Amino acid sequence: MGARIRYPEDESPSVLEPSVRNMSDIRSLTLPDPERDGRLPVWLNAIRILREKVGTEFAVLANINGPFQAATQLLGMLAAAKSMRSSPDVLVELLELTTQTIINFMKAEIKAGADAIILGDPMSSTNVRSPKEFARFSFPYIQKVVRYAGEIPIILHICGNTTRIIDKMVEAGARYLELD
Repeated sequence: MGARIRYPEDESPSVLEPSVRNMSDIRSLTLPDPERDGRLPVWLNAIRILREKVGTEFAVLANINGPFQAATQLLGMLAAAKSMRSSPDVLVELLELTTQTIINFMKAEIKAGADAIILGDPMSSTNVRSPKEFARFSFPYIQKVVRYAGEIPIILHICGNTTRIIDKMVEAGARYLELD
């Protein structure tokens, strides 16, 4: 979605330069096609290969970033934190876009053969945000993703101390919670 990404050989990819600075940047973004855009097809092909290799003997789990995590990657951590107070409308519009992107990719992962989805949203942690911010900027979007999964189990992972948001995590409807 326009961010410059670094792909190190021995660790997870990371964003070098965010792609969103204002509302017009958000409005210029388009929903990626999971079967054609960026590295998404590579990920889907890996799921297909796993499904073919393990058959029904083992479950194939796929991972996807949560809505706030994706928004933070597109905005940058500091800008995302500031936008919760200074321009929440910009953040909400971006969250609508990241949520739909995640839903589309999740559907493609399921079609490719995933038996369950790990929805990781580490930036929703109360180690970096308040429970009130979680309730406004994470919970409704996580809940929407979970609803679209249908019968496919969602494993919701939020890093750090989740004690103050555990009730909301349960309310989001994921079948499993993965806690630090």
